[in-house]
Amino acid sequence: MLILPKPGEHLTALDLATTFQCSTQGGMRRSHRTGTLVLVSTRFGNPYQDRWVGNTLHYTGMGQRGDQRIDWAQNKTLNNHQTLGVSVHLFDRFEKGIYFYQGEVYLSDQPYRETQTDADGIERRVWIFPLQLKSGTPVTNPLKSNIPRSFNQPKPTLDPETPTYEIHHKRLEKLIRAGESRDVEFKKCATYNAETGARDKTLAWVVARAVASFLNTEGGTLIIGVNDTGQVTGLSGDYKVLTKNNRDPKDSFETEVRNTLTSFLGQKGHEYQFHFETVDGKDICGIDVPQKSKKPVWICKPKSGEEEFFVRTGNKTQRYKPSDATEYIKQHWP
Repeated sequence: MLILPKPGEHLTALDLATTFQCSTQGGMRRSHRTGTLVLVSTRFGNPYQDRWVGNTLHYTGMGQRGDQRIDWAQNKTLNNHQTLGVSVHLFDRFEKGIYFYQGEVYLSDQPYRETQTDADGIERRVWIFPLQLKSGTPVTNPLKSNIPRSFNQPKPTLDPETPTYEIHHKRLEKLIRAGESRDVEFKKCATYNAETGARDKTLAWVVARAVASFLNTEGGTLIIGVNDTGQVTGLSGDYKVLTKNNRDPKDSFETEVRNTLTSFLGQKGHEYQFHFETVDGKDICGIDVPQKSKKPVWICKPKSGEEEFFVRTGNKTQRYKPSDATEYIKQHWP
């Protein structure tokens, strides 16, 4: 019978392994014997940028080098723990050999991707799992007053000298500064044509095309309200043509873009996560595509109805001709 420690209690590595019948090493330790997954959030000496925002821990997935995969090892277990019937238990490690038990946690929101540096200092894409305690609130380290990083810390400023523990809601600002890449693309507007001052459905297709390219690659983030040079232009134009009857403009914007994606890409179980931020006094929207689609995604041109296939190559959305698309599909969806 599994006898759990109380939140706030500290265990040695041996105590932890004995209690949960799991490994003595690693940040994610699954035990089939006890039906548990132990998560260890280490606050020193590793590349993972875990952080608490309120009562939610944004926990970095498994894998110290290279891009992480959500369908690999314990990342897959954590993502599906409720379906698998695996209980997840969180420990914080503020110093070597001491593990503080926070309690049982659950996946409180959809995982998302962000850029972090790996163990070699090289930028890579990682998976972030939003976790919350089933009961209670996070506890602080009772052994030291000068702990490496406290819970619910003040939100850090975003400057090149302090990039390490950024709060999630500033993630889009960091991506803008880094510029377009294989998994980040900018669009000035979703539907608003600045030349005509009216709604333009062609722009909606361009947005859907960018999302399709992420679905056909390894996921990514589309940021709307930023031009190709990285200048923040905002969403005021889109708000102007989309908002009616005093409805919240952000809600109108998200509804319109989601309907656009469904119209061009279909339902097919695609997952999109919308995040709004205010940068330089202007609203922007990030659309996160968490991972590659389970099936190839084709998109129809608005007028001809011709199906086209797009992928991300470098920092560009590239159209593949049918023969190239067929070969690409064979390689990536065997």
